Amino acid sequence: MFEAKKTMRILKILTLTLTSLLLLVLGLFGYLFFSTQLPNTEEMHKFYSSHHADLDKENKEIISKVMAGQPINSKENRKIGYFNVEATLNPSISIKYYTHQQGFGVGAYGTGIAYLEIPPHKLYASLEEMNKDSNSMEGFVGFGLLSHNWYYFRWELD
Repeated sequence: MFEAKKTMRILKILTLTLTSLLLLVLGLFGYLFFSTQLPNTEEMHKFYSSHHADLDKENKEIISKVMAGQPINSKENRKIGYFNVEATLNPSISIKYYTHQQGFGVGAYGTGIAYLEIPPHKLYASLEEMNKDSNSMEGFVGFGLLSHNWYYFRWELD
């Protein structure tokens, strides 16, 4: 009888522990999903408007470094609002500021602000329109116009 009570007590503790862990994991995933929703087109315009001066300043510094063949700091800049920046000089200057992300690893996707000296071949009217095309191709990147040489973009890794 004593062994049965001891076994029941261990099973209860184990059940409570596993239930607590499950709730913690589900809560974490729920928090990450709902707290990292991607912005819509209007919100990207507002994001750009509120960060435009800082983006312009950062952009000038990046352009001068890229033109001089120097490495850029691609790490997060919370003041400006991006978690990564990528710059290339081929055939002209292209700078992408990755601002929002959802997903993990190869299933990641998100939005950002780009400075492109040469406009992309295809422009989308909205981020919502990009969603349709992003589902049908791997490694999607689509752009929409913000202002002269500035674009919002959606990217997706598959």
